[in-house]
Amino acid sequence: MKKCLKRLRMNLRITSILMVIALIQFTPAQETSLMEESGIYKINYINIQIYENGFVDIEEGLEVNNTIASILTPKNIMDLQILDSRGNKLQHESVSMDDKQLVTFYLRSPDERVIEFRYKTMDLISKNASTWTLKFSTISVPRRTIIKIEFPSGSDVKALRPMDIHRYPQNLTSPLWLYPQAKDFSFECDYEIGPSVPEGDNIYLYAIAGIGVIAVVILALFLYILGIRKGKKAEENHEEEPVSDEVKEDKGEKSSKIKSSVLNVLEENERKVVELIEKADDEITQAYIYKTTGIPKATLSDLMKRLEKRNVIERRRDGRINWIRLQEWVFTK
Repeated sequence: MKKCLKRLRMNLRITSILMVIALIQFTPAQETSLMEESGIYKINYINIQIYENGFVDIEEGLEVNNTIASILTPKNIMDLQILDSRGNKLQHESVSMDDKQLVTFYLRSPDERVIEFRYKTMDLISKNASTWTLKFSTISVPRRTIIKIEFPSGSDVKALRPMDIHRYPQNLTSPLWLYPQAKDFSFECDYEIGPSVPEGDNIYLYAIAGIGVIAVVILALFLYILGIRKGKKAEENHEEEPVSDEVKEDKGEKSSKIKSSVLNVLEENERKVVELIEKADDEITQAYIYKTTGIPKATLSDLMKRLEKRNVIERRRDGRINWIRLQEWVFTK
Protein backbone atom coordinates (compact mmCIF):
# COMPACT_ATOMS: atom_id res chain seq x y z
CA MET A 1 0.00 0.00 0.00
CA LYS A 2 2.82 2.41 0.90
CA LYS A 3 4.55 1.64 -2.40
CA CYS A 4 1.37 2.51 -4.29
CA LEU A 5 1.07 5.85 -2.46
CA LYS A 6 4.73 6.71 -3.21
CA ARG A 7 4.25 5.84 -6.86
CA LEU A 8 1.09 7.99 -7.01
CA ARG A 9 2.87 10.98 -5.41
CA MET A 10 5.76 10.62 -7.85
CA ASN A 11 3.36 10.57 -10.81
CA LEU A 12 1.61 13.70 -9.52
CA ARG A 13 4.94 15.55 -9.19
CA ILE A 14 5.98 14.60 -12.71
CA THR A 15 2.59 15.69 -14.07
CA SER A 16 2.87 19.06 -12.27
CA ILE A 17 6.37 19.66 -13.63
CA LEU A 18 5.22 18.86 -17.17
CA MET A 19 2.26 21.24 -16.83
CA VAL A 20 4.56 24.09 -15.68
CA ILE A 21 6.93 23.49 -18.60
CA ALA A 22 3.99 23.50 -21.02
CA LEU A 23 2.69 26.78 -19.59
CA ILE A 24 6.12 28.40 -19.92
CA GLN A 25 6.51 27.25 -23.50
CA PHE A 26 3.08 28.44 -24.60
CA THR A 27 2.96 31.78 -22.76
CA PRO A 28 2.73 34.44 -25.55
CA ALA A 29 5.87 36.53 -26.01
CA GLN A 30 3.66 39.59 -26.38
CA GLU A 31 2.96 39.59 -22.66
CA THR A 32 6.55 40.58 -21.98
CA SER A 33 7.63 44.21 -22.10
CA LEU A 34 7.75 45.69 -25.60
CA MET A 35 10.38 48.37 -24.99
CA GLU A 36 11.31 48.19 -21.31
CA GLU A 37 13.92 50.90 -21.64
CA SER A 38 11.39 53.35 -23.16
CA GLY A 39 8.65 52.77 -20.58
CA ILE A 40 6.20 51.52 -23.24
CA TYR A 41 4.68 48.11 -22.55
CA LYS A 42 2.23 47.74 -25.44
CA ILE A 43 1.05 49.51 -28.59
CA ASN A 44 -2.57 48.42 -28.86
CA TYR A 45 -3.61 50.31 -31.99
CA ILE A 46 -2.42 52.88 -34.53
CA ASN A 47 -4.98 54.90 -36.54
CA ILE A 48 -3.67 56.63 -39.68
CA GLN A 49 -5.95 59.23 -41.33
CA ILE A 50 -4.66 60.52 -44.71
CA TYR A 51 -5.93 63.81 -46.19
CA GLU A 52 -6.01 64.96 -49.82
CA ASN A 53 -3.28 67.57 -49.21
CA GLY A 54 -0.81 64.91 -48.02
CA PHE A 55 -1.13 65.58 -44.30
CA VAL A 56 -1.53 62.58 -42.01
CA ASP A 57 -3.15 62.33 -38.57
CA ILE A 58 -1.64 59.65 -36.32
CA GLU A 59 -3.32 58.32 -33.18
CA GLU A 60 -1.67 55.59 -31.10
CA GLY A 61 -3.09 53.74 -28.11
CA LEU A 62 -0.26 52.90 -25.70
CA GLU A 63 0.16 51.08 -22.41
CA VAL A 64 3.10 52.15 -20.27
CA ASN A 65 4.86 50.58 -17.31
CA ASN A 66 6.65 53.65 -15.98
CA THR A 67 5.89 57.26 -15.05
CA ILE A 68 8.33 58.41 -17.78
CA ALA A 69 8.08 57.03 -21.32
CA SER A 70 9.55 57.85 -24.75
CA ILE A 71 8.51 57.21 -28.35
CA LEU A 72 9.93 58.04 -31.78
CA THR A 73 7.97 60.16 -34.28
CA PRO A 74 8.75 61.74 -37.69
CA LYS A 75 11.02 64.76 -37.41
CA ASN A 76 8.41 67.35 -38.40
CA ILE A 77 5.16 67.00 -36.47
CA MET A 78 2.35 69.39 -35.47
CA ASP A 79 -0.57 69.47 -33.03
CA LEU A 80 1.10 66.96 -30.68
CA GLN A 81 -1.23 65.81 -27.89
CA ILE A 82 -0.49 63.19 -25.22
CA LEU A 83 -3.53 62.33 -23.08
CA ASP A 84 -4.05 60.03 -20.11
CA SER A 85 -7.16 57.90 -19.59
CA ARG A 86 -8.99 60.89 -18.05
CA GLY A 87 -8.26 63.12 -21.03
CA ASN A 88 -5.62 65.17 -19.21
CA LYS A 89 -2.76 66.54 -21.32
CA LEU A 90 0.65 65.28 -20.22
CA GLN A 91 3.83 67.32 -20.11
CA HIS A 92 6.41 66.33 -22.70
CA GLU A 93 9.68 67.33 -24.36
CA SER A 94 11.35 66.31 -27.60
CA VAL A 95 14.86 65.89 -29.04
CA SER A 96 15.75 65.64 -32.75
CA MET A 97 17.58 62.48 -33.80
CA ASP A 98 18.60 62.49 -37.50
CA ASP A 99 15.31 62.14 -39.43
CA LYS A 100 13.31 61.28 -36.29
CA GLN A 101 12.20 62.99 -33.12
CA LEU A 102 12.29 61.41 -29.66
CA VAL A 103 9.30 62.53 -27.58
CA THR A 104 9.47 61.94 -23.81
CA PHE A 105 6.33 62.38 -21.69
CA TYR A 106 5.60 62.32 -17.97
CA LEU A 107 2.60 60.68 -16.29
CA ARG A 108 0.71 62.48 -13.54
CA SER A 109 0.18 59.32 -11.48
CA PRO A 110 1.99 55.97 -11.25
CA ASP A 111 -1.45 54.33 -11.52
CA GLU A 112 -1.92 55.61 -15.07
CA ARG A 113 -1.27 53.00 -17.74
CA VAL A 114 -3.35 53.84 -20.84
CA ILE A 115 -2.16 56.73 -23.03
CA GLU A 116 -3.41 58.33 -26.28
CA PHE A 117 -0.62 59.76 -28.44
CA ARG A 118 -1.69 62.03 -31.33
CA TYR A 119 0.08 64.21 -33.89
CA LYS A 120 -0.09 65.51 -37.47
CA THR A 121 2.73 65.29 -40.04
CA MET A 122 3.50 65.61 -43.74
CA ASP A 123 6.74 63.58 -43.57
CA LEU A 124 5.05 60.23 -44.30
CA ILE A 125 3.62 61.08 -47.74
CA SER A 126 5.38 61.60 -51.09
CA LYS A 127 3.95 62.08 -54.59
CA ASN A 128 5.10 61.05 -58.07
CA ALA A 129 2.79 62.25 -60.86
CA SER A 130 -0.70 61.13 -59.79
CA THR A 131 0.53 58.43 -57.41
CA TRP A 132 0.86 59.13 -53.68
CA THR A 133 2.94 56.90 -51.40
CA LEU A 134 2.59 56.40 -47.65
CA LYS A 135 5.70 55.12 -45.84
CA PHE A 136 5.32 54.15 -42.18
CA SER A 137 7.40 52.25 -39.65
CA THR A 138 6.74 51.48 -36.00
CA ILE A 139 7.49 49.22 -33.07
CA SER A 140 4.56 46.86 -32.56
CA VAL A 141 3.40 43.96 -30.44
CA PRO A 142 3.21 41.02 -32.88
CA ARG A 143 -0.35 39.77 -33.37
CA ARG A 144 -1.62 42.34 -30.85
CA THR A 145 -1.14 45.75 -32.48
CA ILE A 146 -3.84 46.75 -35.00
CA ILE A 147 -3.16 49.41 -37.65
CA LYS A 148 -6.08 51.15 -39.37
CA ILE A 149 -5.47 53.28 -42.50
CA GLU A 150 -8.17 55.60 -43.88
CA PHE A 151 -7.49 57.12 -47.31
CA PRO A 152 -9.06 60.28 -48.79
CA SER A 153 -12.57 59.82 -50.16
CA GLY A 154 -12.58 58.27 -53.64
CA SER A 155 -9.00 56.97 -53.37
CA ASP A 156 -7.86 53.96 -55.38
CA VAL A 157 -5.35 51.91 -53.36
CA LYS A 158 -2.86 50.51 -55.90
CA ALA A 159 -0.24 48.50 -54.01
CA LEU A 160 0.95 47.45 -50.57
CA ARG A 161 4.55 46.47 -49.86
CA PRO A 162 5.59 43.94 -48.68
CA MET A 163 2.84 41.85 -50.27
CA ASP A 164 2.67 39.26 -47.47
CA ILE A 165 1.46 41.67 -44.76
CA HIS A 166 -1.50 40.24 -42.83
CA ARG A 167 -4.40 42.55 -43.70
CA TYR A 168 -8.12 42.93 -44.18
CA PRO A 169 -9.77 43.31 -46.62
CA GLN A 170 -7.64 41.47 -49.18
CA ASN A 171 -8.67 43.69 -52.12
CA LEU A 172 -6.96 46.86 -50.80
CA THR A 173 -9.69 49.35 -50.00
CA SER A 174 -10.37 52.02 -47.37
CA PRO A 175 -10.23 51.59 -44.43
CA LEU A 176 -7.35 49.10 -44.61
CA TRP A 177 -6.53 47.03 -41.51
CA LEU A 178 -3.00 45.67 -40.98
CA TYR A 179 -1.88 43.14 -38.38
CA PRO A 180 1.91 43.26 -37.72
CA GLN A 181 3.56 39.90 -37.15
CA ALA A 182 6.95 41.31 -36.10
CA LYS A 183 8.21 43.77 -33.48
CA ASP A 184 9.89 46.02 -36.07
CA PHE A 185 7.16 46.75 -38.61
CA SER A 186 7.26 48.92 -41.75
CA PHE A 187 5.32 49.15 -44.99
CA GLU A 188 4.66 51.29 -48.09
CA CYS A 189 1.29 51.87 -49.74
CA ASP A 190 0.58 53.50 -53.14
CA TYR A 191 -2.76 55.18 -53.87
CA GLU A 192 -4.39 57.66 -56.25
CA ILE A 193 -7.01 60.24 -55.29
CA GLY A 194 -10.31 60.73 -57.09
CA PRO A 195 -12.10 58.87 -59.90
CA SER A 196 -11.37 59.50 -63.58
CA VAL A 197 -13.60 62.05 -65.39
CA PRO A 198 -16.30 60.46 -67.64
CA GLU A 199 -16.20 61.32 -71.35
CA GLY A 200 -19.62 62.99 -71.11
CA ASP A 201 -18.11 65.63 -68.86
CA ASN A 202 -15.52 66.81 -71.41
CA ILE A 203 -17.62 69.90 -72.15
CA TYR A 204 -17.11 71.02 -68.56
CA LEU A 205 -13.35 70.56 -68.89
CA TYR A 206 -13.30 72.76 -71.98
CA ALA A 207 -15.37 75.39 -70.18
CA ILE A 208 -13.02 75.37 -67.18
CA ALA A 209 -9.98 75.60 -69.47
CA GLY A 210 -11.55 78.57 -71.32
CA ILE A 211 -12.27 80.37 -68.07
CA GLY A 212 -8.68 79.74 -66.99
CA VAL A 213 -7.27 81.29 -70.18
CA ILE A 214 -9.50 84.34 -69.81
CA ALA A 215 -8.46 84.72 -66.17
CA VAL A 216 -4.76 84.60 -67.12
CA VAL A 217 -5.24 87.27 -69.83
CA ILE A 218 -7.15 89.53 -67.44
CA LEU A 219 -4.50 89.05 -64.76
CA ALA A 220 -1.68 89.92 -67.18
CA LEU A 221 -3.52 93.04 -68.36
CA PHE A 222 -4.25 94.01 -64.76
CA LEU A 223 -0.61 93.70 -63.74
CA TYR A 224 0.52 95.65 -66.81
CA ILE A 225 -1.85 98.54 -66.05
CA LEU A 226 -0.83 98.66 -62.41
CA GLY A 227 2.83 98.72 -63.41
CA ILE A 228 4.06 96.96 -60.30
CA ARG A 229 7.68 97.90 -59.70
CA LYS A 230 10.04 96.60 -57.09
CA GLY A 231 11.14 99.34 -54.66
CA LYS A 232 7.90 101.33 -54.16
CA LYS A 233 6.97 101.98 -50.57
CA ALA A 234 4.44 99.43 -49.27
CA GLU A 235 2.84 102.06 -47.02
CA GLU A 236 1.78 104.13 -50.05
CA ASN A 237 0.04 101.60 -52.31
CA HIS A 238 1.00 98.00 -51.30
CA GLU A 239 1.76 97.17 -54.93
CA GLU A 240 5.49 96.56 -54.56
CA GLU A 241 7.75 93.76 -53.48
CA PRO A 242 8.84 95.31 -50.16
CA VAL A 243 12.00 94.34 -48.38
CA SER A 244 12.21 94.52 -44.59
CA ASP A 245 14.94 96.44 -42.76
CA GLU A 246 16.50 93.16 -41.64
CA VAL A 247 16.81 91.99 -45.23
CA LYS A 248 18.31 95.33 -46.34
CA GLU A 249 21.10 94.76 -43.83
CA ASP A 250 21.80 91.27 -45.09
CA LYS A 251 21.62 90.77 -48.86
CA GLY A 252 22.90 87.18 -48.78
CA GLU A 253 20.82 84.99 -51.11
CA LYS A 254 19.48 81.61 -49.96
CA SER A 255 21.19 78.72 -51.66
CA SER A 256 18.49 76.47 -50.22
CA LYS A 257 15.53 75.22 -52.21
CA ILE A 258 12.15 74.09 -50.98
CA LYS A 259 11.88 70.37 -50.24
CA SER A 260 10.08 68.42 -52.92
CA SER A 261 8.13 66.64 -50.16
CA VAL A 262 6.64 70.04 -49.21
CA LEU A 263 5.80 71.12 -52.77
CA ASN A 264 4.24 67.76 -53.59
CA VAL A 265 1.51 68.13 -50.96
CA LEU A 266 0.60 71.74 -51.80
CA GLU A 267 -2.39 72.71 -53.91
CA GLU A 268 -1.83 74.80 -57.06
CA ASN A 269 -2.44 78.20 -55.43
CA GLU A 270 -0.49 77.19 -52.30
CA ARG A 271 2.49 76.18 -54.44
CA LYS A 272 2.26 79.46 -56.39
CA VAL A 273 2.39 81.50 -53.17
CA VAL A 274 5.23 79.47 -51.62
CA GLU A 275 7.37 79.75 -54.78
CA LEU A 276 6.73 83.51 -54.94
CA ILE A 277 7.90 83.95 -51.35
CA GLU A 278 11.00 81.81 -52.08
CA LYS A 279 12.01 84.13 -54.97
CA ALA A 280 11.90 87.13 -52.62
CA ASP A 281 14.74 85.61 -50.55
CA ASP A 282 13.13 86.59 -47.25
CA GLU A 283 10.01 88.62 -46.44
CA ILE A 284 7.32 90.04 -48.72
CA THR A 285 3.91 91.55 -47.99
CA GLN A 286 0.61 89.80 -48.34
CA ALA A 287 -0.53 92.75 -50.46
CA TYR A 288 2.24 92.03 -52.97
CA ILE A 289 1.24 88.34 -53.12
CA TYR A 290 -2.37 89.42 -53.82
CA LYS A 291 -1.36 91.84 -56.59
CA THR A 292 1.10 89.39 -58.20
CA THR A 293 -0.97 86.20 -58.14
CA GLY A 294 -4.44 87.68 -58.62
CA ILE A 295 -5.87 85.28 -56.03
CA PRO A 296 -9.05 86.84 -54.52
CA LYS A 297 -8.46 88.43 -51.13
CA ALA A 298 -10.80 86.11 -49.19
CA THR A 299 -9.34 83.02 -50.88
CA LEU A 300 -5.79 84.25 -50.25
CA SER A 301 -6.56 84.98 -46.59
CA ASP A 302 -7.83 81.40 -46.06
CA LEU A 303 -4.83 80.03 -47.96
CA MET A 304 -2.37 81.95 -45.78
CA LYS A 305 -4.10 80.69 -42.62
CA ARG A 306 -3.74 77.09 -43.84
CA LEU A 307 -0.04 77.54 -44.63
CA GLU A 308 0.55 79.19 -41.26
CA LYS A 309 -1.31 76.42 -39.42
CA ARG A 310 0.85 73.81 -41.20
CA ASN A 311 3.97 75.77 -40.09
CA VAL A 312 5.00 76.37 -43.73
CA ILE A 313 4.99 80.19 -43.39
CA GLU A 314 5.45 82.75 -40.64
CA ARG A 315 3.45 86.00 -40.54
CA ARG A 316 4.21 89.18 -38.59
CA ARG A 317 2.17 92.36 -38.37
CA ASP A 318 3.79 95.80 -38.82
CA GLY A 319 1.11 98.48 -38.67
CA ARG A 320 -1.31 97.68 -41.49
CA ILE A 321 1.19 95.48 -43.32
CA ASN A 322 1.38 91.68 -43.11
CA TRP A 323 4.94 90.47 -43.70
CA ILE A 324 5.28 86.86 -44.88
CA ARG A 325 8.31 84.55 -44.83
CA LEU A 326 8.92 80.80 -45.20
CA GLN A 327 9.84 78.67 -42.18
CA GLU A 328 13.43 77.40 -42.27
CA TRP A 329 12.49 73.70 -42.12
CA VAL A 330 10.84 73.77 -45.58
CA PHE A 331 14.25 74.34 -47.25
CA THR A 332 16.74 71.65 -48.16
CA LYS A 333 20.11 72.16 -46.53
